[in-house]
Amino acid sequence: TGEYPMELDSESHEAIADDRGDAIGDLEIEESSINEFNIWTASADNFDDITDEDEDDQADAVVDAVENDLVTQTDTVTDGDVIIHELDASGLEGIAASSDGLANVLTELDADVEEGFDLRFRQTADTATPNQPRKTFSAFDNADALTVIEGEDVYYVAFEVDTLNANLNNDRSLDDGDAFDVRLRLKDDRLLNVDDDDLEDADDDLSEFYQSIETMFNYAEADGE
Repeated sequence: TGEYPMELDSESHEAIADDRGDAIGDLEIEESSINEFNIWTASADNFDDITDEDEDDQADAVVDAVENDLVTQTDTVTDGDVIIHELDASGLEGIAASSDGLANVLTELDADVEEGFDLRFRQTADTATPNQPRKTFSAFDNADALTVIEGEDVYYVAFEVDTLNANLNNDRSLDDGDAFDVRLRLKDDRLLNVDDDDLEDADDDLSEFYQSIETMFNYAEADGE
């Protein structure tokens, strides 16, 4: 990690070594880290206003919407809401750029791949029906329904509550009082940068070094339903 000056010279490497090259800027290498994971909500209309902005302006539009109470931080969502997951993370720009966006870095939960992220939505045990499997939602299988907005060291992953309700496992649906744990797990060998000796001690099992961050939300039926 750190900042490294970059120089070019059309003649030779020796010219650069002798400080006779042309400085073209600095290369900054940043260690990846996942810092915070928060839940926000917006109405579909307010979120449409954000995504109507130019792609490069959408992250700023989220901030503006927060300042104007059009996007609110919450742990409870309802029908018609857009759930916005705010990921505060650094050092992910390279993998996002190389994959044409963070949405394309999502992988299946149980896939045996040492790259990208998986994003799990799973009903909490205490809100699950006895003797029934917990409700789950696959971000990978529903990637086309996700909107990913990328800013500077911040990423917003958003989808409608109606999308969640329509795509739960086993054709199930949301019930008032359901709660979901949301886990984002980094499992990319390049970003984890595990020491070779440590990996050998773990019998080359990279999963021992996955980085995870979690949040949760509750579902409440809309009034009158």
